[in-house]
Amino acid sequence: EAFQQQDFSDNMVYGVAFGVLLAMLLYNLLLSMVLRSSSYFLYSAYVFSIILYELAVSGYGSRYIWADSALMQGKAFSLFAGFSFFCAGLYVRNFLRLKKRGGWLLHLNTWITGYWLLSFLLTLFFTPLLLRKLGDPMALVTCVAALTTTIHLWRRGDVSARYFTIAWGQLILATMAV
Repeated sequence: EAFQQQDFSDNMVYGVAFGVLLAMLLYNLLLSMVLRSSSYFLYSAYVFSIILYELAVSGYGSRYIWADSALMQGKAFSLFAGFSFFCAGLYVRNFLRLKKRGGWLLHLNTWITGYWLLSFLLTLFFTPLLLRKLGDPMALVTCVAALTTTIHLWRRGDVSARYFTIAWGQLILATMAV
């Protein structure tokens, strides 16, 4: 009985979280179409990738969506982790206008985003064992690099970077807490 109550509670929390993510996805996708904004589109792609990643991590994806796919059972975590970091890299590049800024910020973003794209593509065709071992350290490098980028831009007076730093910092803290 205690297990069923805990399972129900967990399902409710995940249901609310997925509902919020889906609402964010649809809202930002609508904004991207109405405003013809690449920033909203890339954010929508990032939110979509997070939904896929959370489906993989929580087990709900393997339970309800790709239950019959042996391929997805073994690759979903690595595949969607790579995809979510890739989408995050594209969003950071666009939102913080790194192409216009150039320099080390753009090169760092290009290198990291390229790594995650390669990780995603390799996971499609190969067993993700090596990528899983590299994934955690690269995830940490990616988060620190994004935080370093936003703090640097904030210190140079970029208001968007200030908001991004606060939001990204909270995301990192929340991720570490879970």
